[in-house]
Amino acid sequence: MRRLPLLFLFCLFFCTGYAQADTALQPRLDSFFKLTTLLDIERILDFTYPKLFTIVSREQMAELMKETYDNGEIKIELDSLKRGKIYPLLTMEDGSFVKVDYSMIMRMHFTDMDDDSTDFHEKAGFIVGILESKYGTGNARLDPLENRIDIRVHTALLAVRDSYSPQWTFLNFDKNEPMTSLLLSQELIDKLSSQ
Repeated sequence: MRRLPLLFLFCLFFCTGYAQADTALQPRLDSFFKLTTLLDIERILDFTYPKLFTIVSREQMAELMKETYDNGEIKIELDSLKRGKIYPLLTMEDGSFVKVDYSMIMRMHFTDMDDDSTDFHEKAGFIVGILESKYGTGNARLDPLENRIDIRVHTALLAVRDSYSPQWTFLNFDKNEPMTSLLLSQELIDKLSSQ
């Protein structure tokens, strides 16, 4: 009979610890998504997993992101960013990890193309094909009136809290990206991929 209260206390402690992880994670995740939609690069980098900056400096990353999102030829906007499934907390390698599915629409505006340009339509058609091979058939479409390509993206993000990051920070999670294996162990990648 004495085991029942002890079991109850253990369950309460376990659930409280998990809830605290969730309550700390959710506001940071919401802020990160909002900053991502606004493309506030400096603030996005404040929420980026700091271990990344041991490979690429923060300044280089900021410049790379600025060049990616607006380079004079293409301007990218993000729209309809939605959080999907939040997977269970995974604790290993002296860190806590939570995989989060999300989706968004990425709009690539071609700023230096003429609306009637046959060259534009040929290039855009080629780009749509490449994007569909990455994001799936039907997930990239050309809007010739707006000189843009709309891409539906469904991907995963990893929330990390460890010695590099005492607060929850984030990085894109794609097991096939070379950067992922530079930041995470293969064992962790495999466990996250099986979720």
